[in-house]
Amino acid sequence: MHMGHDYAAFQYRRLKDLLEELDTTSNQLKNRDKRKRKEAEKKVREIASEAVGIDAHTAYLWFAAQTDSQQDETRIKTLTSELRQQWLNRPVQQYPGQPHGIPAVPGGDRFDLLPPFSFVLSFQFELHKPFLSKDDEAFHLLDNPVRKDRVFQTPMIAASGWKGALRYALWQLEYPENDSSVISMFGNPRECERHDELHAGRLQFFSSHFNNTANNIEYEVVTPHDREKGTVGRQGPILLETIMAEANNKADFAVVYIPLFHGNETHAEIIRDFRALVKGLHAMMTVYGFGAKTSSGFGIAKDAVRDGLISLSLPSSAAKEINDQPASNGLQPRVIKTLHFHTLSELCTTQLPLFFEKEEEA
Repeated sequence: MHMGHDYAAFQYRRLKDLLEELDTTSNQLKNRDKRKRKEAEKKVREIASEAVGIDAHTAYLWFAAQTDSQQDETRIKTLTSELRQQWLNRPVQQYPGQPHGIPAVPGGDRFDLLPPFSFVLSFQFELHKPFLSKDDEAFHLLDNPVRKDRVFQTPMIAASGWKGALRYALWQLEYPENDSSVISMFGNPRECERHDELHAGRLQFFSSHFNNTANNIEYEVVTPHDREKGTVGRQGPILLETIMAEANNKADFAVVYIPLFHGNETHAEIIRDFRALVKGLHAMMTVYGFGAKTSSGFGIAKDAVRDGLISLSLPSSAAKEINDQPASNGLQPRVIKTLHFHTLSELCTTQLPLFFEKEEEA
């Protein structure tokens, strides 16, 4: 641990020296001597490249913070632009063992541990329009970096993001917050204060990770203008980091539905929740979008999916008409019923096994 601290201290001392050297060298960028000016430009690029290799964000923000207090604002903007360009040109690190993203779908050998009548809905989707999000990292040289996994640095969609996007899609489909399916899947309303009505939602989402390749990230440019003068703002163009809608840019989606019975629920509610869930997923993926700036067309997936699967955990007594192999969890025999689909439209027409409804009628 001490060696790590010593190395970090050494690197940041080196970065401080580089920034001071970069600041001094930049004064020669306005030299009237063309040869000296060219030498200064070359040296600025070399120093900026080395500084980016240590900590691009610290180097960029160190100069960006001086724009309000320095007289030579043009020189500072030249340095920040060079640092940003060197960062954009850097080789993207590919972590070993993660060439196709991080799988989000839980293993099927654990399905029998879920409560009866739970199901896992999963599929692999492909972007139709670029995806835009906002990372939690505030110390960044980009104005809007895509959210990434802290360890593998793969672009990702957090589980909470899926939950919010699905809830918004259901609201667009005229499912109000007090709808029975919405309360059942997402939990009690925010304004609920009665302790006997507080409960968690039945849906548990998983994070989705996109491919970690050098070609799956692009940059959208937004240029804000002054509303009165019509000129470009002082900040200049803003770079938005986005996930490209390419053929090899896929991610896994997975959600678990866990009916925690408290005595009043019926199996008909599972059928009702499932129908609302699949309608909401189709609308979220193909119509209303997920992530940021969905109203501008970002965050739309294709209707066709791969490995579309619904894995339903059933007590063997309730699934005696199904010829699947039972899986034992040590407490109660289970049968795992699987349903496949190839498009999100097909998912909307999928029906859970009808013995639920037969059991209710009985």
